[in-house]
Amino acid sequence: MPPRQSRFNFDKYVEVKGLNDCWPWKSAVSPTGHPRFGAEGKVWYVHRLVYERANGPIEDKEKVVMHLCSHAWCCNPDHLRLGTRAENAEHAGFMGSLSRKGTQNGNSKLTQEQVQAIRTDRRPSRSVAKDYGLEKTQVLRIRRNTHWQGV
Repeated sequence: MPPRQSRFNFDKYVEVKGLNDCWPWKSAVSPTGHPRFGAEGKVWYVHRLVYERANGPIEDKEKVVMHLCSHAWCCNPDHLRLGTRAENAEHAGFMGSLSRKGTQNGNSKLTQEQVQAIRTDRRPSRSVAKDYGLEKTQVLRIRRNTHWQGV
Protein backbone atom coordinates (compact mmCIF):
# COMPACT_ATOMS: atom_id res chain seq x y z
CA MET A 1 0.00 0.00 0.00
CA PRO A 2 1.49 3.40 -0.99
CA PRO A 3 2.17 5.90 1.82
CA ARG A 4 -0.53 8.47 2.47
CA GLN A 5 -0.08 11.97 1.15
CA SER A 6 1.23 14.50 3.70
CA ARG A 7 -1.16 17.25 4.74
CA PHE A 8 1.56 19.79 3.91
CA ASN A 9 1.87 18.63 0.28
CA PHE A 10 -0.69 21.05 -1.16
CA ASP A 11 1.55 23.56 -2.98
CA LYS A 12 0.49 22.45 -6.48
CA TYR A 13 -3.04 23.73 -5.71
CA VAL A 14 -1.90 27.24 -4.69
CA GLU A 15 -1.24 29.97 -7.24
CA VAL A 16 1.62 31.87 -5.60
CA LYS A 17 1.70 35.53 -6.63
CA GLY A 18 3.40 38.63 -5.18
CA LEU A 19 4.15 38.85 -1.45
CA ASN A 20 1.26 41.25 -0.81
CA ASP A 21 -1.20 39.60 -3.21
CA CYS A 22 -3.81 37.00 -2.36
CA TRP A 23 -2.74 33.50 -3.38
CA PRO A 24 -5.80 31.69 -4.82
CA TRP A 25 -6.60 28.06 -4.08
CA LYS A 26 -7.20 26.06 -7.29
CA SER A 27 -8.91 22.93 -5.96
CA ALA A 28 -11.80 21.80 -3.74
CA VAL A 29 -13.54 24.22 -1.39
CA SER A 30 -16.13 23.90 1.37
CA PRO A 31 -19.69 25.23 0.89
CA THR A 32 -18.47 28.47 2.53
CA GLY A 33 -15.64 28.82 0.02
CA HIS A 34 -12.79 27.75 2.30
CA PRO A 35 -10.13 25.59 0.60
CA ARG A 36 -10.05 21.93 1.65
CA PHE A 37 -7.40 19.31 1.12
CA GLY A 38 -7.54 15.55 1.64
CA ALA A 39 -4.47 13.94 3.15
CA GLU A 40 -3.49 11.48 5.88
CA GLY A 41 -7.00 10.01 5.79
CA LYS A 42 -8.66 13.34 6.73
CA VAL A 43 -9.98 16.49 5.11
CA TRP A 44 -8.10 19.61 6.22
CA TYR A 45 -8.88 23.32 5.94
CA VAL A 46 -5.97 24.69 3.94
CA HIS A 47 -5.79 28.06 5.72
CA ARG A 48 -5.01 26.22 8.98
CA LEU A 49 -2.34 24.13 7.24
CA VAL A 50 -0.78 27.24 5.67
CA TYR A 51 -0.74 28.99 9.04
CA GLU A 52 0.79 25.97 10.82
CA ARG A 53 3.45 25.48 8.16
CA ALA A 54 4.49 29.14 8.49
CA ASN A 55 4.12 29.54 12.29
CA GLY A 56 4.13 26.10 13.87
CA PRO A 57 1.31 24.05 15.40
CA ILE A 58 -1.79 25.78 16.73
CA GLU A 59 -1.73 24.79 20.40
CA ASP A 60 -5.05 26.39 21.38
CA LYS A 61 -7.72 24.49 19.44
CA GLU A 62 -10.27 27.21 20.34
CA LYS A 63 -8.39 29.67 18.13
CA VAL A 64 -9.35 30.20 14.50
CA VAL A 65 -7.23 31.28 11.55
CA MET A 66 -8.50 34.64 10.33
CA HIS A 67 -8.18 35.91 6.74
CA LEU A 68 -7.06 39.53 7.05
CA CYS A 69 -7.81 40.01 3.34
CA SER A 70 -11.35 38.60 3.84
CA HIS A 71 -10.93 36.15 0.95
CA ALA A 72 -11.69 32.64 2.17
CA TRP A 73 -9.82 31.17 -0.82
CA CYS A 74 -6.56 33.03 -0.07
CA CYS A 75 -3.52 30.91 0.91
CA ASN A 76 -0.96 33.67 1.46
CA PRO A 77 0.46 33.07 4.96
CA ASP A 78 0.98 36.84 5.39
CA HIS A 79 -2.80 37.31 5.08
CA LEU A 80 -3.55 34.93 7.97
CA ARG A 81 -3.47 35.43 11.72
CA LEU A 82 -4.70 33.58 14.76
CA GLY A 83 -7.69 34.95 16.65
CA THR A 84 -10.85 34.09 18.54
CA ARG A 85 -14.20 33.39 16.92
CA ALA A 86 -15.44 36.75 18.24
CA GLU A 87 -12.47 38.59 16.68
CA ASN A 88 -13.04 36.78 13.40
CA ALA A 89 -16.74 37.71 13.36
CA GLU A 90 -15.94 41.32 14.23
CA HIS A 91 -13.34 41.49 11.46
CA ALA A 92 -15.70 39.91 8.93
CA GLY A 93 -18.42 42.42 9.85
CA PHE A 94 -15.96 45.32 9.57
CA MET A 95 -14.77 44.11 6.16
CA GLY A 96 -18.36 43.66 4.94
CA SER A 97 -17.96 39.94 4.27
CA LEU A 98 -20.48 38.79 6.84
CA SER A 99 -24.11 38.15 6.06
CA ARG A 100 -24.46 39.39 2.51
CA LYS A 101 -28.06 40.16 1.68
CA GLY A 102 -30.26 39.30 -1.28
CA THR A 103 -28.59 38.53 -4.58
CA GLN A 104 -25.18 39.44 -3.03
CA ASN A 105 -25.41 36.20 -1.04
CA GLY A 106 -23.83 33.42 -3.06
CA ASN A 107 -26.41 30.92 -1.77
CA SER A 108 -29.37 32.96 -3.01
CA LYS A 109 -31.80 31.03 -5.20
CA LEU A 110 -33.93 34.04 -6.13
CA THR A 111 -33.68 37.27 -8.07
CA GLN A 112 -35.27 40.50 -6.89
CA GLU A 113 -37.96 40.11 -9.55
CA GLN A 114 -38.84 36.64 -8.24
CA VAL A 115 -39.11 37.99 -4.67
CA GLN A 116 -41.49 40.70 -5.84
CA ALA A 117 -43.54 38.11 -7.74
CA ILE A 118 -43.75 35.91 -4.61
CA ARG A 119 -45.02 38.86 -2.57
CA THR A 120 -47.79 39.63 -5.06
CA ASP A 121 -48.73 36.00 -5.77
CA ARG A 122 -51.96 35.20 -3.86
CA ARG A 123 -51.78 31.43 -4.25
CA PRO A 124 -51.16 29.31 -1.15
CA SER A 125 -47.56 29.43 0.10
CA ARG A 126 -47.10 25.72 -0.54
CA SER A 127 -47.88 26.14 -4.27
CA VAL A 128 -45.62 29.15 -4.62
CA ALA A 129 -42.80 27.35 -2.79
CA LYS A 130 -43.06 24.37 -5.13
CA ASP A 131 -42.83 26.62 -8.20
CA TYR A 132 -39.66 28.33 -6.94
CA GLY A 133 -37.96 25.32 -5.34
CA LEU A 134 -38.30 26.76 -1.82
CA GLU A 135 -39.67 25.64 1.51
CA LYS A 136 -43.11 26.95 2.45
CA THR A 137 -41.61 28.73 5.48
CA GLN A 138 -39.24 30.69 3.23
CA VAL A 139 -42.18 31.94 1.17
CA LEU A 140 -43.88 33.03 4.38
CA ARG A 141 -40.73 34.88 5.52
CA ILE A 142 -40.53 36.69 2.19
CA ARG A 143 -44.20 37.66 2.36
CA ARG A 144 -43.85 38.89 5.96
CA ASN A 145 -40.79 40.91 4.93
CA THR A 146 -38.53 39.20 7.47
CA HIS A 147 -36.36 37.95 4.58
CA TRP A 148 -35.44 39.92 1.48
CA GLN A 149 -36.23 43.23 3.13
CA GLY A 150 -36.01 46.27 0.92
CA VAL A 151 -36.98 44.41 -2.25
